[in-house]
Amino acid sequence: MRDTKRRIEAFSFYDHTGIEAHLEKMAAKGWLLERMTGFGWVYRRIEPGRVKFTVTYYPRASEFDPEPSEQQKTFYDFCQHSGWEIAASLGQMQVFYNERENPVPIDTDAVLEVENIHNSARRGYLPAYFVLLAIAFFQGFLVVQRFRQDAVGLLVETSNLFTIFCWLILCVLCLAELSGYFRWHRKARRAAEQGIFMDTWGHGRLAVFLLAALLAATVYWLFSLGEDYERMIGLFSMFSIFLLILLVNVIKLLLKKKRVSAGINRTITIVSCIVLSIAVTGGLTALAITGVKNGFFEKLEKKAPEVYAYKGVTFSVYHHELPLRVEDLRDSDYGEYSTFWKARESSPFLAQYEAAQRPRMDALEEPALEYTVTKVKIPLLSDWCFRQIFRKYDHYTKEQPEEYREHYVETDAALWGADASYRMYYGETPRNQYLVCWENRIAELNADWELTPEQMMLAGEKLREI
Repeated sequence: MRDTKRRIEAFSFYDHTGIEAHLEKMAAKGWLLERMTGFGWVYRRIEPGRVKFTVTYYPRASEFDPEPSEQQKTFYDFCQHSGWEIAASLGQMQVFYNERENPVPIDTDAVLEVENIHNSARRGYLPAYFVLLAIAFFQGFLVVQRFRQDAVGLLVETSNLFTIFCWLILCVLCLAELSGYFRWHRKARRAAEQGIFMDTWGHGRLAVFLLAALLAATVYWLFSLGEDYERMIGLFSMFSIFLLILLVNVIKLLLKKKRVSAGINRTITIVSCIVLSIAVTGGLTALAITGVKNGFFEKLEKKAPEVYAYKGVTFSVYHHELPLRVEDLRDSDYGEYSTFWKARESSPFLAQYEAAQRPRMDALEEPALEYTVTKVKIPLLSDWCFRQIFRKYDHYTKEQPEEYREHYVETDAALWGADASYRMYYGETPRNQYLVCWENRIAELNADWELTPEQMMLAGEKLREI
């Protein structure tokens, strides 16, 4: 039977009412708080019973302090005379417990209690959340800019969506904590002026829900990655973040054990965080480069079944099944095509499929065929995605002569059995490059020959079923 247990607790810094009630329930189950760290709260086994807890705040304290100050020790001695024993502390938060039946409260002045909480919050809690919120808003601005420029590329890749989701969770948590605190502080200050101690409230349930959502999103993201090497890189990246957090906290704790002053500890911890961030990032980069040089990632990738050399260069030959082939559209007795098919990404918003059928480099006179199909899963995004793809090859500028402008020109959509169709023009010269749209699919097709109406209809039938 274990005599200690560690739990990850989700309480707002200022929510002393919630913390006290929780600790009293834990004591009734036979667990007394012994230590509070950034990696969880540690409890030790006791005889189940009724234990009273109270949380006070000391603004001058710091999580970098090697030990309580003389003023704090004097305060602890004063509390001990009333039966209050210090259980644990974390920064400005001091937790006391008392086994007496009706102990005398430590905080007897409502105004002073609110001031202590607010001054303590201003030392670390509030600035930290304001900084995180500013970073989250900046990332949101970058996402909006990226969406305006490349909505398809942003929404089709699950890695992008996972990153956006992480920043969104951080933003929601910061807004909840900050708005909750200031609402409580405004009401508590008014109540304190009338001598009323106002209970606090936190966002523990919201934090637990957001953490669960983040874990679920992480699992979904890792399994959505198409290649093993991508999954490996994702795991390494996550491991590096946890390793960085662990190392920085270990350094801080070691300096506290060495009784280094709070100022020096804070400086060394910040510097070590910056240095270790650079070191971990550099280490991952070096590991990736080494993996590429030694062929580690190639072992995880799906290799081409065949290779051939042409003019000293090695080329891969794939034999993937394609929904639309050159042979479906025209007669061809060439049998050495390389056919490549890839489901690039599939997110809850979009899915994108790429196909290519190419002859060998020593037979470039044979026709080639390439196409990309974007499947829009949410109808509201259809028009936006179409505009993004439509403008992808639109290089119109005032300085560029009209005869060199690449642009799409609308054609008869009925030839494709589609809702809309366009052909690429280089100035006034048509190209065999087409953009075909259905209700929830957008196909980009590039052929080496002029398509006939019959070939267009057959290609449209195949592409809209992908």
